[in-house]
Amino acid sequence: MTLFHIGVGANIQPQENIVSALRLLQKAVAVVAVSPFYWSDAVGKDGLQSGCPPFLNGVCVCDSDLDAMALKRDVLREVEARLGRVRTKDKYANRPIDLDILLWGTHIVNTPTLRIPDPDIFKRAFVALPLFEVAGNIRLPGATHFLKDVLTPMDVSGLRRDDPLTARLNAWLNAELERKDTQ
Repeated sequence: MTLFHIGVGANIQPQENIVSALRLLQKAVAVVAVSPFYWSDAVGKDGLQSGCPPFLNGVCVCDSDLDAMALKRDVLREVEARLGRVRTKDKYANRPIDLDILLWGTHIVNTPTLRIPDPDIFKRAFVALPLFEVAGNIRLPGATHFLKDVLTPMDVSGLRRDDPLTARLNAWLNAELERKDTQ
C-alpha cells in the first residue's frame, strides 16, 4: 500500500461536489486524511480569471495498492465523470470536480499524461498550503528542498479557509474510519 496525496478542487457547486467526490473515492481507495479546504479566485493562463466563480481546493490522502496511472485512469477520472466533469482543451474551465495526484509516496513519474510530484505544488498556493497542512514539511520526491521551502515565498493572502466544510469532511472521515475499525 502506498500513500497518495490527491488535490481536490471545484468551482461548480464545490461544497456538494467535493463531499460527493470523497465519498466515491472512499469506495475505491482508503481515504485516510483530509486537509483544510480553501477558497481562491479562479486562475487562468494569464493570471486571475474575472467572472469565474472561485474555486474550493484541498488535499485528501489515500492509501492504495494501485499504481499512479491506474489510480488516475480507473478511479479519479471515473469519479470526475460521475460528477459531470467533461475535460476540454481549456484546462482553466469551470468544473464540478478536479482530482489530481500530487504525490505518490516517494515515487517520481514524468510521462506525457502524468507528472508526479505535480508541478502545481511549486506554483500554486492553493495546492501547496493544503498539502503542507496534511503532509507536513516533507522533502518532495526528486527535489532538494522541503515543502515548507516551496510554500514560504508564496502569497497565501488570497486563500480563505472554509472551516465549515473542513469540519464536515473531517467528521465524515472520522465516522468512516470508526466504522471500518468496528467491522
